Amino acid sequence: MNRRGISLIELMLSLVIVVMVAVASTRALVTALGYENKLRAGREAFDERAVFEDKIRTLLQHAYISPSTTYMASYFIGEVPQVTAATSGLPGGLTANVGSSTPGGSGQSGGATQGSGTGSYGTPNIMVFTVRGIRFPDNYLASNDDFETLNTEFGPQGGLQEIEISESPVGPQGQGQTGIFLRTQIPSDYDPTQGGNEMQMEPNLSQIGFEFFDGANWDQSWDSRASTPARSMPAAVRITYRFNGDTYDHVFVVQLPNSKVTYLAPVTVTG
Repeated sequence: MNRRGISLIELMLSLVIVVMVAVASTRALVTALGYENKLRAGREAFDERAVFEDKIRTLLQHAYISPSTTYMASYFIGEVPQVTAATSGLPGGLTANVGSSTPGGSGQSGGATQGSGTGSYGTPNIMVFTVRGIRFPDNYLASNDDFETLNTEFGPQGGLQEIEISESPVGPQGQGQTGIFLRTQIPSDYDPTQGGNEMQMEPNLSQIGFEFFDGANWDQSWDSRASTPARSMPAAVRITYRFNGDTYDHVFVVQLPNSKVTYLAPVTVTG
């Protein structure tokens, strides 16, 4: 029997093939891991945007303006101006407590003056409106505190609530922070620029803008106190926003179930 050993050339060729297979496998593994990381990051970003949009959608779908012509603590405003008795409908020549350090309403948010309310898109980045039907906070329901303590911490529950969604924090707690802020005041009052409790709603937001559908066109601002018919809410709100790191805008539209505005019955806002 003729027996022959492995030649040096054959051994080197075998080593080269093994190295090539190992390099190819390593590259495939690195590519797969990188692709998985991108998918995970994409899913996390999608989930973050979905949660953010759902929060705003839920609030807007509960927007409500009292039909009473004498009840002025009920409104829907995009781009909040400096509030005076003439613009807010405060009774008896009362002026709003804007620019003071006194907490407003039932909570902790002070009276820092609002800015122009126009953001990076050239549309309002501040929206204030009253809502009804929002469920009680979970920590309110789970608390064993007495009635007086709950009122001090959460404000009186029930009735209309004032909601503000804004890039600019009103109270001192949000100063120096970025993102978008949610201010809630229970019950609502005559001053849509301050009061209640404020929290950072989404720190990762870099810019936002609101537009309002009047039944015929998308408007750049809204004030139910200067609308015809009076005390009207938009039929829908279009929200355009970006998170940090986004290279394109995200847009979604929320219809307001309690609005009476339609394309057959449009509204005019003169404010």
